[in-house]
Amino acid sequence: MEGLAVPFQNIAQGLNKIFQLFNPENPQNLFRILFVPRPEFIKANISAMYAIIEQKIPLLNDLIVIVKGMAESMLIVEVNTPPEFTITMPQKWGGFKAKIIDFSMFVPYRFFIKNIIRAIAWYFYIKRLLRRMPNLIY
Repeated sequence: MEGLAVPFQNIAQGLNKIFQLFNPENPQNLFRILFVPRPEFIKANISAMYAIIEQKIPLLNDLIVIVKGMAESMLIVEVNTPPEFTITMPQKWGGFKAKIIDFSMFVPYRFFIKNIIRAIAWYFYIKRLLRRMPNLIY
């Protein structure tokens, strides 16, 4: 009888090893081995992966540059002269130049407002682009 038990023990050990491959707490989990890259692999190939992503999605790099530029322009306060809209009055009313709209109070907020407008415009552009993307591909 002991001769019959050995093959069944081997089968049970083999099945146990297979079940251990699917055990999520096992460090040698089959899914972890197949689908999760090792940290050494990521460190060694990060620049290659970035180049591939940049090649496949060139818009991503443009968005990163735009967001960096928006952040820098919000942090760096530049002295800008506001636009002037003046009108020259006729001689019979004095012949002086008068400002139609005074933008001097908006100078500190100008970059913030411009960046909000840019972000909204980019949002709608990307939204439309993603909606049209399947038609462009097929």
